[in-house]
Amino acid sequence: MKAFLGLLLSFAVVLLLLLGMGSVVGFLLHRLLPAVELGVAILIGVLSTGFSVHFLARLMAHVYRPMGEDSAEGEELEIVVVPPFPAPRKRRRPKR
Repeated sequence: MKAFLGLLLSFAVVLLLLLGMGSVVGFLLHRLLPAVELGVAILIGVLSTGFSVHFLARLMAHVYRPMGEDSAEGEELEIVVVPPFPAPRKRRRPKR
């Protein structure tokens, strides 16, 4: 139960930080470009802040990867082949 509450609390803190930073960015965007309404500016700010934090987290995970997790030089990568979409059917034209 304590782990769940800790997870919920950390999620709420991160969510509030993202919303706060996004609101600040949205307010600044609204002040710089008055044609953009405040609600849309806040939405843009929240999305851009969220994607920035996601990108930064992925970058930090890649940079600080432990040495043992690298693949060995002799290993081959598994290649997954995805079949293309089937060609669309041609419609028959009715006879006149």
